[in-house]
Amino acid sequence: MLNPRVLNMRSKQQEIVDNFHFRVALAGLVLGLVCYFVFKLTNVVDYGAHDRIIALAVVAVVVGPALILLREKSYFYLASAILTVFWGFFYKDLLFYLAALAGRLGMGISLRDSTFVKLDQLLHLDIPALVHWSAHAWIGKLVNDCYPLLFPLMWLAVLLPIFKRRLKDAQHFIAANITAFILGLPLFALFPAVGPWYGYGLKMDSGEAEAQANLFRLRLPGTYVYHPPGGIICFPSFHVIWAILCAYALWSFKPLRIPVSLLAILIICSTLTSSEHYASDVIAGIPVAFAAIYLAKVVFFAERGVSRIAQAD
Repeated sequence: MLNPRVLNMRSKQQEIVDNFHFRVALAGLVLGLVCYFVFKLTNVVDYGAHDRIIALAVVAVVVGPALILLREKSYFYLASAILTVFWGFFYKDLLFYLAALAGRLGMGISLRDSTFVKLDQLLHLDIPALVHWSAHAWIGKLVNDCYPLLFPLMWLAVLLPIFKRRLKDAQHFIAANITAFILGLPLFALFPAVGPWYGYGLKMDSGEAEAQANLFRLRLPGTYVYHPPGGIICFPSFHVIWAILCAYALWSFKPLRIPVSLLAILIICSTLTSSEHYASDVIAGIPVAFAAIYLAKVVFFAERGVSRIAQAD
């Protein structure tokens, strides 16, 4: 039988977890409403919004009672884990709306690509030469191949802590992502840019061409028909932000510290060698990531450090 001190500690830990889910839900509601009103003001039409709302309602109806039943049976960890995975999917989709929102708000601001090119030159960084080297050197090709590895790494940062009963790490990763959106997307709206391939006149690949076309469509006056504008964020680099957040989320797994840290560094380097980002994008992404890590603890957990919730149901 657990003594009163242990029971009290678990009760406080469960209260922290409940507060996390409430604040994440509240943030989602507020950000969703902001997107709705900004889209209305800037003539953005989303023909798929109705289907998305219905799908969200169906998930809530199906999953909600199951979560309530799990909590009644004292399976608090499992209930919180399921809800945490849901938040991962929810905010993955919401990010596209927020990116479109930021691009739409910055439509009246001149593109800053020429400014970012000048900043690269002040840093004595020759992006075209770096891109040429990476396309012909095996090390450069290896670095470039790491660029798309970020997305499976992000899901690993959510799912592995959950399976290893380190739910707080997964929850903090999601909270830090929300915070990074709030911090980073206004910067993108204020300093819109396409990317180094545009600023330096480099050859585009299919992904870069699509990102450029998406951004230009967002910046056109008149009605914009929404579709997920993947890949349009330039300043700051969310590839850099996410790489740092992933490394932090998986840091508690000692065997993974070195390989994940090395992969995060390679992903950050790949943003330059693959011509996806200016140096200023990378530099700006670093403080945004660390600010998001800190502020997520304060805003979503109401303290500087959060103890892991009880490890047994």
